[in-house]
Amino acid sequence: MTRSVPVLVLVLLLLVSCVERLEQPGRINSFRYYPLNIEDEYIYGGKIRTLMTVRELNDLYTQALLDSTGELVLWQDIIKGERSLGLDNVFLFESDIPSIHFKPALPCAPWSNLVGDTLLINAIEIRGDSINSHLRVQLKYEIMAIDAVATPIGQIEDCIEMQVVYRTLDETAAKFLDGEYHIWYAPGIGIIKYAAPADSGQLLQASIGSSTYP
Repeated sequence: MTRSVPVLVLVLLLLVSCVERLEQPGRINSFRYYPLNIEDEYIYGGKIRTLMTVRELNDLYTQALLDSTGELVLWQDIIKGERSLGLDNVFLFESDIPSIHFKPALPCAPWSNLVGDTLLINAIEIRGDSINSHLRVQLKYEIMAIDAVATPIGQIEDCIEMQVVYRTLDETAAKFLDGEYHIWYAPGIGIIKYAAPADSGQLLQASIGSSTYP
């Protein structure tokens, strides 16, 4: 169950230090592809069933993720910057790694509208257990496609498909986080589809601000 948690977590993401290449001409506002409003709710068809934005304090947004039985799987904190969004903290329930802090915050939305644009992040520290361990990880983000995507809420134009490849040398963290993830973002809606080694899902319905889908 917990192996699928990072799907939305890492979807949850750029614009951080240790970046080797960034195509500035394609720079976009990440908020358009990851709206944040209190009481927003997304219902998916995967193991992670519900994503809710439950709290906001000084541009730090807390989201809750629940499984199909309504049990809380994790809390996550998203930092809202000038044009970007970053995953700052995650608290995992029923996990060998109960809490994780990312420094700098991990990206959680597209940063570019150029297919092939890539970010390589090589020196992020994860801190999280009772002894405050530090783990070095490597991530590669790539914009794979911009296209129409058919979903249960209808066909949506101009969606961005982003690939995230996550690697760490720590065996305990690796079993929860390592792998290749694909996340599809729709303008004005957010994550509409995701695929990972242990789980996949599509958006079934959502309430975002004053809008509802379908």
